[in-house]
Amino acid sequence: AATAEPQKVAHWLTDFLQQNAPDPQRLRSWLRPANRDKGLLTVLGNSPFLALLVKKNPEFLNEHPSPSSHCIPSPDELSHHLLQTNSWDEAARSLRKCKQKAYFSIGFNDLTQIAPFEETVHALSDLAQSCLEAGYRWLDRSLSQRFGIPMIDIGHGWQRSRFVILGMGKLGARELNFSSDIDLIYLYEED
Repeated sequence: AATAEPQKVAHWLTDFLQQNAPDPQRLRSWLRPANRDKGLLTVLGNSPFLALLVKKNPEFLNEHPSPSSHCIPSPDELSHHLLQTNSWDEAARSLRKCKQKAYFSIGFNDLTQIAPFEETVHALSDLAQSCLEAGYRWLDRSLSQRFGIPMIDIGHGWQRSRFVILGMGKLGARELNFSSDIDLIYLYEED
């Protein structure tokens, strides 16, 4: 495996296998994806963040590696997960878990060179957009239940007040990387 610290990776993998019992066939698919020289060991040896994610979430290895574009949950999928929660803490935990799973897949594909750079930054941007949309939907539903639907007088009746989240900078350009923050502008029609 292409890593600067092979002993560290070997120690990590030994600990991981002692604590978890992943399916051997699936583990092999992560260790060496089809027709690739690089796999999980390369990722573990080059990204402490991704190594920690998979250590805390061994179930991430239950699926075969897939292209980055296939691992991004849609806003509808994320919303479905969030709508089954009862509090903001539960919703945030669920959203965080979905985001981390996608981060692991995107990072795996990036470090093993399965995905080109452009696909990686687009996938990270699409993931941020899905998370924002799902989080907005959850909050809108929750606040509407608590305070009512925000309405505005349009002179000849009432309509729902419109709201938009604008992604600026790297998010707006679909160029997020793993260390990017996101710059947002929230616009709503009227108080």
